[in-house]
Amino acid sequence: MIPQAARTISLAFILLMSAGQSLALDPENWNSLRDATDPRAYEETAKRFGPQLSRSEYPAVFKALSQEFDASAVWTKQEPEYRHLRAAMDSLLDRFSQFRPPVDSVEASVSEFLDRFPTGQFQFPCPDTKCFNGKPYEVSYEQLERLKDDRAKDFLYRIETVNKLLTEFKKPILKENFLGIRNAAKRWELFLREGRSQYPWEAALNSWDPSIDVHNIQQPPERQWILLHPELGVELSTRSFKDIKAKQALLVDVIGHTWYRWKDADNPSAGFDYWGIAAVASFRDDLRPGIGVMAHYGRFINVGVVWRDTNNHGQMFSQSPFFLMGIDLFRFADYKWPGFEKKIDSLTEQAKRMVSLF
Repeated sequence: MIPQAARTISLAFILLMSAGQSLALDPENWNSLRDATDPRAYEETAKRFGPQLSRSEYPAVFKALSQEFDASAVWTKQEPEYRHLRAAMDSLLDRFSQFRPPVDSVEASVSEFLDRFPTGQFQFPCPDTKCFNGKPYEVSYEQLERLKDDRAKDFLYRIETVNKLLTEFKKPILKENFLGIRNAAKRWELFLREGRSQYPWEAALNSWDPSIDVHNIQQPPERQWILLHPELGVELSTRSFKDIKAKQALLVDVIGHTWYRWKDADNPSAGFDYWGIAAVASFRDDLRPGIGVMAHYGRFINVGVVWRDTNNHGQMFSQSPFFLMGIDLFRFADYKWPGFEKKIDSLTEQAKRMVSLF
């Protein structure tokens, strides 16, 4: 009979050994486990293949890494994880067999290649803890945790190294995309801050009009509708120089349109111009309402003319018009169309993700 204490100790030892074996390596804790001086690590790989990488000879580099993986002594070559990584590398080699090192333009060569052959299968850390996610050769973190440490590390070193090499390969395009995202965000920021103000009903109308491209995240709209847009105004009589009098009025742009033009298509910081025209109604406390036209240019120039039936004879347009100057007070309000602000938020998030890749 084994004493109870001895049985308890033996059982605890067995459980401890089993737990240690099943929790040998946690892929999600890879950064604390990896050794940058390991020959399989990206840092050492970049040093060893520095000359080839500087000449964009990525097919040769990936072929050499594939041969090193074949020569690894830690695998029996029968493990599913080995065979799946082998299949992923074969797929990568097949795609890069179509790549030709650039002669004139790195960006053009890489862009043309990526248009035909996506290279996102070696993402690391693996999305949803599944490497080669969605591929026939998918490998989960749970599978890696059940491997021996040396095999799990070999797998993770190699997938991380290939991922970082692919990121370096795509950097010319990533840089170009980052600049595009940054410029798009700048355009939207300027458009919201300095463009013609929109009341909520105007913003809704502009978002409903299918001919106005408000869904283009790269460019703000090139034009917009003006609808029932009130402004503070001043009227000046044009009958004679000696009769010039200024009178406060409430102006309403009944219906109109605004057009935008960027000064430099490649440099949004150069700003933009905009101009517009609208049918206007003018209201004063001493005369009947008047109607006319208002022209807008930029943030501060709002001028026009309005006709009134000052004699109550029903002959509005036979009389001299009044000169108008308007002040768009709503442009100082905090209201911004939510859909436009979401575009800036989206572009900002994209830019942050891009920065993390450099």
